[in-house]
Amino acid sequence: MGGLALTLAIAGIIISFTLLVQAELSDEISDQAGNTSAAYNASADAIDGVAEFSGWFVIIALALVFAIILGIIMRYIGGAGRA
Repeated sequence: MGGLALTLAIAGIIISFTLLVQAELSDEISDQAGNTSAAYNASADAIDGVAEFSGWFVIIALALVFAIILGIIMRYIGGAGRA
């Protein structure tokens, strides 16, 4: 489970960095081509897509925590009858 938590953390860092780079690129495009260019619209769509994926991180983290807690409970309750 620790590996999954580390993977989730690294993915979060990568997504955050990606959104930062995309926002900076979008600002550059906006300054040079204006807010109505195809490049600006494409960069806005890319930012929306990555941001949508990052919205799932809360659900994934909750599922990971639930799996860890459930595993701990099952280990101690499930093994209570053994001698």
